Formats: sequence, C-alpha cells, structure tokens
Amino acid sequence: MTEEEKHRELYQWNDTAVRFPQKQKIHELITDMSKTSPDRIALQDGSHVMTYGELERKTNQMAHFLQTKGLQRH
Repeated sequence: MTEEEKHRELYQWNDTAVRFPQKQKIHELITDMSKTSPDRIALQDGSHVMTYGELERKTNQMAHFLQTKGLQRH
C-alpha cells in the first residue's frame, strides 16, 4: 500500500467527526431528529437497527416509567 493510499484510508475515509450543538441536551437532539428524520437510523448493533422515531418512543416510555417510580428532575 502506498503512502497516499494509507493516508486516504486512515484519514480521508475515516473522517467521521460530527459537531453537535454544545448547548443542546442529548434528549433534545433525539427529539429534534425524531421530528425531522423519524426513519433515519439512530442506533445499530449488528443486524438490530433502531430509527430516531423508535428511539424517541422508547426513551419517552422509559422516562414515564421512571416518573411513576418517583424519579424527578433536579
């Protein structure tokens, strides 16, 4: 492999950094994505895939469950 090929594979093709809004919380980002792109893949583990719409529903279910158990925001 040439130095140019190594550089392309290691740095150009592997440049996957994404900037996130610094003042927005993760659950707000998920909510926004579920509204604008509900069918877009949010998580993937092997063959198991979850869209932003599904992730939003699951996180809301978990939040409501925790509230019924007495968990509160501080």
